[in-house]
Amino acid sequence: PSLMIQWRHNPTQFIEDVLRQTPLEWQKKLLLAVANAKRGIPNRGDQCLKRFAVKSGVGVGKTFSVASLIIWMLFCFKDTKIPCTAPTSPQLKAVLLPEIRKLISGIPDKIKQYFPVEAQTDRVIMGDNMAIMRTSDEYRPEAMQGYHSNNIMLIADEAPGVPDAIFLA
Repeated sequence: PSLMIQWRHNPTQFIEDVLRQTPLEWQKKLLLAVANAKRGIPNRGDQCLKRFAVKSGVGVGKTFSVASLIIWMLFCFKDTKIPCTAPTSPQLKAVLLPEIRKLISGIPDKIKQYFPVEAQTDRVIMGDNMAIMRTSDEYRPEAMQGYHSNNIMLIADEAPGVPDAIFLA
């Protein structure tokens, strides 16, 4: 199959080939589980889970995992929208976006010419695909509504601090 199909099925290969990074074993399991969920393939026994949570300490690679998944979705799937939220703006703009920028900066030029990607102050854009950063606000859950596309992935960074109203929206 084509390289793009391989990357769609195997985000670890995408990360190694395009981002020039090597995920840890636990990250590879998460990445494969997300890829299998996109294809409707069981990823936990005979179940196909579509919601994932990573509970761990500080500095173990959660932000890298999320940033890599965002870039993978933007590159590999047409008509993609990725609303990203966190309890505070610094979590998005000082942690997640810089990680995305760092990974994008490592993409070889020969690949960038075919996949021009731009990380702005509150969004990452590649063609018609977009990841947008919005803080969680239980009084304005509608800020996370209205995203329509064939490929949607919601990212909730520091999810315990995200109000339930956001997930319901």
